[in-house]
Amino acid sequence: MNIKDCFELGSVIKPHGLKGAVSIYIDADDPGVYSELDAVFLQLGSSLVPHFIESIDRKSVNQFKVKFEGLEKEEDAKRISKAKIFLPLSALPPLKEKQFYFHEIIGFTLIDESFGPVGEIVEVMEYPGNLLARTMHEGKEVLAPMNDETILEINRKEKTLSLRVPEGLIDMYLSDDDGEDKDEY
Repeated sequence: MNIKDCFELGSVIKPHGLKGAVSIYIDADDPGVYSELDAVFLQLGSSLVPHFIESIDRKSVNQFKVKFEGLEKEEDAKRISKAKIFLPLSALPPLKEKQFYFHEIIGFTLIDESFGPVGEIVEVMEYPGNLLARTMHEGKEVLAPMNDETILEINRKEKTLSLRVPEGLIDMYLSDDDGEDKDEY
């Protein structure tokens, strides 16, 4: 399995007890969706190695106690501690109409309802309370907020994301003015 065909689900935190079990952290909006897993890929070095799950028990909202087949001792669990956990992209739960996975909109064309096509989305940037699409328009970076108010439509077939960007924001990014009043000099 290639890492490009997978998504990072979380990580192994540490051993749990002396019989090879581990505590894992699942980084998902709804970790319970993954409480019935039967196998995952662990990143060990540069390889993704399949590990089959013997048992999985929820410890808290995002943490689970997992017993993998073939791991019988604390030393076995220590060997996989801190490993990243991956699943195939096909294991992602389906989303509602205006929802998307960050990786899936990379390469989509961002379209503003007033400006028109802005550019190809090259990155999704996540800040506390802010989700931004980073695009390039004629060599200039444009950051556009993505939230329930600004997202108009996601067209997966056409590979477009239509937004209602706040008025003047795109023009601010594309302006040749560096913000200084040149008449004062």
